[in-house]
Amino acid sequence: MVYTNSTAKSFTATTQEVAQIKAAFKGTPMAMTKTVRYVAGAATTAFVVLDVIYMVRICKETGETPTVQNLRKMADDLEKEFTDETEEELAERDETNDDELKE
Repeated sequence: MVYTNSTAKSFTATTQEVAQIKAAFKGTPMAMTKTVRYVAGAATTAFVVLDVIYMVRICKETGETPTVQNLRKMADDLEKEFTDETEEELAERDETNDDELKE
């Protein structure tokens, strides 16, 4: 795509202007980066603390966390499915053994 009369195309800076721009912003990005890091670290810490408080509150109320409840439900479902399949296999094996004994 070619833009005609665009600002980016018509603006050219001399080396002296570039040096002045760099001098104006010297140190600003690094200082801002450090501040942002501190704020992000503090926010992360606060949210981790809130998560821990929330999980402790849930544990006191129910004795289990939602994750544990979901995992136990999944385990129970899988155990039931496995038990049902095993019972069906045993029933088929018994039928096969009975048929062989009759012959």
